[in-house]
Amino acid sequence: MEGKEKKTLTDVEKAKQEALASDAAKPGEYTSKWQQQLDAAMDKILNREAFSYDLNGDALYRQYKDRAVKNGRLAMMDTMGQAAAMTGGYGSSYAQSAGQQAYQKQMDTLTDQAAQLYDRARQDYDRQGQTDRDRYDLLRQRENSSYNQYKQSLSSWETENQRLWDRYDSLRQQEYQAQRDLIEDQQWQAEFDEAHRQFYDELPLKHRGR
Repeated sequence: MEGKEKKTLTDVEKAKQEALASDAAKPGEYTSKWQQQLDAAMDKILNREAFSYDLNGDALYRQYKDRAVKNGRLAMMDTMGQAAAMTGGYGSSYAQSAGQQAYQKQMDTLTDQAAQLYDRARQDYDRQGQTDRDRYDLLRQRENSSYNQYKQSLSSWETENQRLWDRYDSLRQQEYQAQRDLIEDQQWQAEFDEAHRQFYDELPLKHRGR
C-alpha cells in the first residue's frame, strides 16, 4: 500500500514457504498406464483354449484328399488296364489287387500330408501361445520401467523435501538462538546498569561524579 513500507520476508519465512510449496508438489499415487493391457494379456494366456485340430475342417486337407482320391482312382484304373492287357483283356484277381495297391499308395500320401497339417497346426498354436507370453513380458517390462521412474521421481522429491525442511529448521533454530542471545545481552546490560546504579547511589556524595 502507498505510504507504507512493504514488509519483506525473513530468511526463515522464505524457507518455510519453500518447504510448504514442496509439500504441495509431492507426486501423487502411482497410476499404471499398462495394468489394463497386462490384465487382458494375462487373461488371454490363462483362459486360452486347449489345442484341437479338426482334420476334415481344414480346407487344405480337403484339397489334398480330393486330389489323392482322384489320383488314386486314375492309378487304379491305369494299373488294372495294364494288368488286363497282360492277361488278354480278361479281368483277374491280380488286376484288382494291383489296382487296389495303386489306389492305396496314393491314399498313403494323404496320410502323410494329414500328419504334416496336424504338426503345422500344432506349431501355429504353440507359436501363438509364445507370442501371447512375449507380449505379456513386454508389457510387464514397460510397467516395471514406468513404476521405477515413478519411484525415482518420488525419491528425488523426498530428498529435496527433507532438505528444505532441514534448512527451515536450521534457520529457525539460528533465529531462536539469536533472539535468546539478544535477550541475554539485554538482561546482562540491565543487570549491569542496575548494579552500577546501586553502586553509585551507595557512594558518598563527595565521591560521586568521579
